[in-house]
Order: sequence, then structure tokens, then C-alpha cells
Amino acid sequence: MSTSAASITAAPRSFSDFRALGPWYIAVALHSYVVNLFGVGCYDYADKMLGAPTAKRLWLSAFWGFLYIFIAIVSGKSIVKFGTRKFLFIMVPANIVALLLATIVLHPAAQSVFVLFLLMIPLNIASSSCWPALETAVSRSPAKMPLSTRMAVYNICWSGTGFVAFFTKGALQEISWSLMFLVPAAVALISSVVLWAFSIPESGKEQIPEEAHDEMDLNTPEMRLRAKTLLHMAWIGNALSYVACNVMIPVGLTIVSAAWLNRYGHISTLTVAAIVTSVWVFARAIGFVLTMKCKFWHYKARWLVGSQLALAFGFLLIMRVHDPMVLIFAQVVLGLAAALIYSSSLYYAMHTSDGCGEHAGFHEALIGAGICLGPTIGAIAASGIATDFDSQRESLHYVAYAVTGLLLVGTAAMAYLAVRRSGDKVTG
Repeated sequence: MSTSAASITAAPRSFSDFRALGPWYIAVALHSYVVNLFGVGCYDYADKMLGAPTAKRLWLSAFWGFLYIFIAIVSGKSIVKFGTRKFLFIMVPANIVALLLATIVLHPAAQSVFVLFLLMIPLNIASSSCWPALETAVSRSPAKMPLSTRMAVYNICWSGTGFVAFFTKGALQEISWSLMFLVPAAVALISSVVLWAFSIPESGKEQIPEEAHDEMDLNTPEMRLRAKTLLHMAWIGNALSYVACNVMIPVGLTIVSAAWLNRYGHISTLTVAAIVTSVWVFARAIGFVLTMKCKFWHYKARWLVGSQLALAFGFLLIMRVHDPMVLIFAQVVLGLAAALIYSSSLYYAMHTSDGCGEHAGFHEALIGAGICLGPTIGAIAASGIATDFDSQRESLHYVAYAVTGLLLVGTAAMAYLAVRRSGDKVTG
């Protein structure tokens, strides 16, 4: 007992950056793999095994996002009360239980979209609750690493293993659909062991990291106003980024199949579809590396607005033009744009707030709003369309126009915020 107490007291000053942050980064990477593999797997299973049309898959995504909003806010408050480490000790094992429970949908008697919908609720609660805790742990662990660097590495960790999940899901699906739940459960178990064995307990006093010496000084009223305006712009952009991405994900197999049928005359395999639809996730991971290395986008509104326009352009091409090469090019554009938008949201948030668990919960709640809004609009646009493949391919066009319209409205709102504060050189 005395040894444990001593280690808790000494934690803020006794450990290197690698020791203090390493276990959290590993947990972030593992959790991202878990969430992406079973998350995309649920939509693919609904498509291939349950015959769910575009609209139903988008409604599943919309309800996931709707619950995500409240889960993120509640978990953010819970982190403040219990601490990140204790909270994750509860939620990561709960995620394992939810994943094992989800295998019920594989039983012939339970193969229905409604059963899948019910089983996705505990999956959502357990997995989504972990994100605010992990974000807070990375930003407030006792280490010397500058805040902007911490969050950049955080982004690279979750996006990197997210790409691995997208890339490998097709091969796993062709082996057995049960692997969409069993493999994530095994990875979540490893994550639990890492957190239990290596994460450093909280000291009881929040550690606020210093920023790098070359970061802009926010102590003046002018700079703080500028940062706040850019943060509000980034919030809009990040929510809309998740609007686009979470419309694409549930219909990914349909998008690739339409492109392959149009060019090659046959539908792609699950493995090929997984590789192709992972391009934007890979581009996003590369984008996070670039935003960490390059700082030209810091406090520049034109990069935010330009990225949002690029995101809308890439999304429209992905959904509307059924050609493999165009699909790959558009995914690269969308992935790079999404990386800069997400980096901006997290960067400005951490520079204009205390970075506590409640704020991390709010950040994730905005993501949930995007996950809910985009698929809702897409599902409405695709409703009432026949379930044959040609009709479902045509439904992608209706979804594309409706969601692209929303993305452009959001871009206009971001531009308005930039122009309104142009006297403070926000548009620089």
C-alpha cells in the first residue's frame, strides 16, 4: 500500500514522456482498431448478410451518432468524477462483454437488422465512452511533451490503426463474420492488460502541459479572440467532416461494387472492397503526420475553409462518379482535408480551454452530432427506393446531392465567421 501511494505521489515528476504517455498511446491505437473493425463490420454485415438497403444502413449510423452525443457528454462528466484510469478499467472490459454479446446476431434465428440495431447499443455505450477518457489522459498526463505534439501523436495513433482495421476487414470477413466481433474482443483484452499493468495512476492534481516555445502567445485579448473564432469554425468543420465520413462508411461496399461493375463488369470481392475503401483512412493518417510536421495552417482560417471545400468536393466524387481511379483520387482529397479539419478542432480546443474531461466529452459530442446528422439526411434521401442493386446504386446519387448541400452550407457558415472577425486578422 505504501509503495503504491508513493508512486502515485511521485508520478508527475518521476517518469519520462515515453513511460507516462506510451501506455495511453498504445491504448488509443488498440481501441481505434477495435471500434473501426466492429463498427464497419456491422454495416457490412447488414449489407451482405441481412440485405439491408442504403437507407437502413444509414439509419443505423444515424442512431449510433445520436446516442454518441449523450454518451460522450455523460462520460466526460464521469471522467471528472472518477478519473480516467478508473473509468477505463470499467468501460474497456464492458466493451469486451458487449462484443461477445454481439455475436448473437450471427445465429440464424437472430439474423435481422432490428437485432443488430439492439446489439449496437451496448457496443456504442461501452466503446464511445472510452474516447473522452483517452483524449483527456493523453492531454493531461505528467510529461514534458508539448500539448500540440501530444495531440498530433494521438491523432496518428488512432488513425493509423483505424486504417489497419479498414484494410484488413475484408479478409477477415471472407474467413468468418464472427471475426468482426471476436478479434476486437481479443484486442480490447490486450488493451485492458496494458492499462492495468503500465498506465500511471492520476496524482489527484491535473497536470497542464506547457506549449512549445514557438507557438503563438494567446495571452493577449486579440489572440484569444482569434483562437476562439477559429475554434468555432473548426467545430463546424469537424462535425461536417464526420457527416461526410459516416455517410460513406455504411455504404462503402455499394460504392466500390458500383465502381467495379461500371469499369470491370463484375462486383468486387470483400477483400478488394476493404482495400479500396481504406484509401481515405490512410490519407487521413498521412494528413495527421503532415499537420504535425507543418505549422503553416496554425491560426489560418483560409486553410480551414479550403479544407472544407475540398472535403465536399471529394465526397461528391466518391458518391457520384462510379470509377475506380476517381474513387481513389477523391478519397485522397477527402482524407487529407479531414485530417486538417480534425487537427484544427483539437488544436484550437486545447489552446483555449482547460482541456478537462468535460471538454473532451463536448469535443466527442460534436463528432456524434456529425455522425447523426449526415446519415439522417442521407437516409431520408435514399428512402423509398427499390432494393435491387441498380436502384441502390442510383440512391447514392440522391444521398450525394443532399449531403453535399449540407457540407456547402457549413462551409459558408465557416467563411462567414472568418469574415466577421476579419478585423482581428482571423482570415490571415
